[in-house]
Amino acid sequence: MVGRFIAQAEQVSITTYTADFAKAGLYTQRYATASAQLMRLLGRNRALGVGTRYEYGRFQPEITAQLQLDGHIHLLNNYLTFEENTLNAVSYPTRDRRTEVELGVVYRQRPSFRLLSDTTLLGTENSPLFSFQPYGHYKLNLEQFLPLAPRATLLLQAQAGLNWRYRQAIANDFVVGGLSTVLRNQITFAGLPETGVYTNSAVAALVGYRYGLSPKVSVTAKANALYHSFLRENFNSQPAKLIYGGTLTLGINSLLCPIDASLMYSNVSKRIIPYFNIGIPFGYR
Repeated sequence: MVGRFIAQAEQVSITTYTADFAKAGLYTQRYATASAQLMRLLGRNRALGVGTRYEYGRFQPEITAQLQLDGHIHLLNNYLTFEENTLNAVSYPTRDRRTEVELGVVYRQRPSFRLLSDTTLLGTENSPLFSFQPYGHYKLNLEQFLPLAPRATLLLQAQAGLNWRYRQAIANDFVVGGLSTVLRNQITFAGLPETGVYTNSAVAALVGYRYGLSPKVSVTAKANALYHSFLRENFNSQPAKLIYGGTLTLGINSLLCPIDASLMYSNVSKRIIPYFNIGIPFGYR
């Protein structure tokens, strides 16, 4: 058995979007977390464990133009976790698998916020629309890389995020979009900008093909599908919807860090969206 303690804090500015994915607003998110885990190692590359996590989130609109929060929330999350990583490289792997599973219960929430649409107050933490009773919080990320030829790799990915018996808005939602995991509760999706969709439930599947132009330069094409907001008993700020998207990426594995330049498109944005990533994202637990 191995004990592990993880702490993290950050402040980010997050853009919000209209229904047709034009930029609509901007808010600042401050987030801090501390997590204690007890893990049982299952060989060199796998671990099964339990953990408890404290989370604090502060949401402050800078430019309010659609559904947004102004306030903060504290919560605790007890969870089971399984981790597996047999990939042959940190950046641009060509074989093996990465798996991340978390099954948790969120409880002891202490919220204080206003829910806004533009400058109109829609509700507070005391609104009958919302509930801060314990709810299930489940996450899955599975990535598989299969070598097809010396320079060609097949990419497969499945993601899921579910908040079970959850009647809240935004604060603990899953955020969908972007190609790199850089936000709390994020589900990546080729074709949407980061925070393109806020939802309490989402599943996504992706298939991709990477070809190495040289040992340091590659081109990757990805296609994916997403179905979100399908848990009917939850509070839903938008109807259930199926989204398709894809991206074409030029990747450079430089001496300092990986550099990606991408063009994305989806059936809801209906336009080409540029996306850039420099460095190795560490992601969230």
